[in-house]
Amino acid sequence: MFINIPFISLVALVSCASILGAPGQDSSRYTLSRRQATPTNPNGMKNATSATPTKMMIQMTTTGSPAQMTQQQKEAQEEAEEKMPGLNTISNAMNELYFHEKFGSQRNEPMVLLKMVGQAAGATGKTGDPEAVSKAILDTYAPYNQGKPSSITGSPITPLNKNMAPMEETPSLKTVAHSLHETWEKLMTMTPKPDNALLVPVFCQAIAASSTTGDAAQVTKAIDAAYAKIAGTQ
Repeated sequence: MFINIPFISLVALVSCASILGAPGQDSSRYTLSRRQATPTNPNGMKNATSATPTKMMIQMTTTGSPAQMTQQQKEAQEEAEEKMPGLNTISNAMNELYFHEKFGSQRNEPMVLLKMVGQAAGATGKTGDPEAVSKAILDTYAPYNQGKPSSITGSPITPLNKNMAPMEETPSLKTVAHSLHETWEKLMTMTPKPDNALLVPVFCQAIAASSTTGDAAQVTKAIDAAYAKIAGTQ
């Protein structure tokens, strides 16, 4: 059974359906696009993804391999400095001479030897050459021991380093050697580091002037005073 609907009424119904359906579709598209492009979500994701690598990089810099490499470089630098001629070379010569005098000499007059060391340092220190000063210091052994060689012929004497202590309560040439080596270590931490042309003449003159009585304690004080003077001018 067919229902007769006037043509005008049919057109009106179709138009109403189109009007009612259109706002719903447009609203859905607009809402979805706003959810996809909302400023909060993209920025939040960006911050979340960038914060984690940055934090990891900071942790690696603080606790990772870069810090370990810095320590290795520092140790390598200290080792290289120990091998370079300087006040450390002179202190090692004093330390070696001390052992030859104490264990390899027929003579037991350390105060006389200290005076001779002071004279050698004063005569050669003006050159600014630590190796020349060291050689002059070691050369004092022969006249001190009246031309007789040292009886020490075993293993070489261990060079001084920052972990060694004087091991003697009585001031001696060894005490002076340790004092000079410790002073050199402190000088090497300065920026800029003073060179041998400045250091060698100053400290050799201090040693020469303070060793005339053969008192090792006075020489040590003179070394400390020379360091204070150098440190105050840097």
